[in-house]
Amino acid sequence: MTADEALSDTLRAALWAARRGWFVHPLRPDDKPPLWGDWEHRATVDPDVIRSWPKRTTGYGIACGPSRLVVVDGDVPKPDTPPPPADGIRDGLDMLAYLAEQRGASIEWGTFQVTTGRNGAHLYYQAPDGVDLRNTAYDPRRDPSSYLGWCIDTRAAGGYVVGPGSVVNGKRYTTLHSGAPTALPGWILLLLTSRTHGQAASQGRGFGTGSAAAASSSAGSTTVGREWVEAAMGGELDKLRAHPGTQGGRNVLLNSVSYTLGRLVGAGVVDRLAVAEQLLDETARWWGVGGFTRAEAEATIRSGLAGGERNPRVLSPREERRHAA
Repeated sequence: MTADEALSDTLRAALWAARRGWFVHPLRPDDKPPLWGDWEHRATVDPDVIRSWPKRTTGYGIACGPSRLVVVDGDVPKPDTPPPPADGIRDGLDMLAYLAEQRGASIEWGTFQVTTGRNGAHLYYQAPDGVDLRNTAYDPRRDPSSYLGWCIDTRAAGGYVVGPGSVVNGKRYTTLHSGAPTALPGWILLLLTSRTHGQAASQGRGFGTGSAAAASSSAGSTTVGREWVEAAMGGELDKLRAHPGTQGGRNVLLNSVSYTLGRLVGAGVVDRLAVAEQLLDETARWWGVGGFTRAEAEATIRSGLAGGERNPRVLSPREERRHAA
């Protein structure tokens, strides 16, 4: 028997997480709170440090900030939780799927996933560069703009999640899907990002130019990170790229994507001309399909952008609340 095989299941699970590059710290026995007050600074990937943790350790946390993770926590409603916003939504994962469906988007279910002690789920995503995401927590008493959705929390910089293999309140957190964390979907990033976070992450840098960023900041416009813009734009443009250009839903989709990006134009975070040009470029392969013309594309784009500009997106600051998911 090796030295590591003699360790508890929890310590071996923490070592496994550390080998993936995730910074870990011990929790109080059979509970969620950290064992250390300065857990984020002491979180480690050093196996010798992990082996020195108290033998009574039954759970460990993964510090999302240093681990470069954003974790979406789809929770199960408690008895006093208000009803969901629509029929058929049973828990936080259903709510996440509902949010995606509303936006014509998708969820990367192949990302690393953990089943929680209450039969909820943690979806692990790679933290995007250039934007300072913090924690959000569902609270029906607060403004809905302060959290992602009904029974959904998120953990990022300044937060942690209970790691797989931990036991909390007698219930084990288990790995549901062991694939590597995928990139945070652009539509989730767009919902989570606030004006304050974007400015902090950019460190005074503008968008720059180019079709990928599809933006060029003008004097007095809001400054956010290039990566934020690319992710927000990419999530919408991917919808156009996935459409074959046939008549079914073509104009509706183009108008919807144009409207969404028009809201960013109205917020002052992207340049209207650059966005319009990028949208037109993406529809070029549709021209001539089912009688669709460039002029029709231009008219739909103009209408959608104008509608979005009249309703600019408000990038409300996200309030950091609880730490542990």
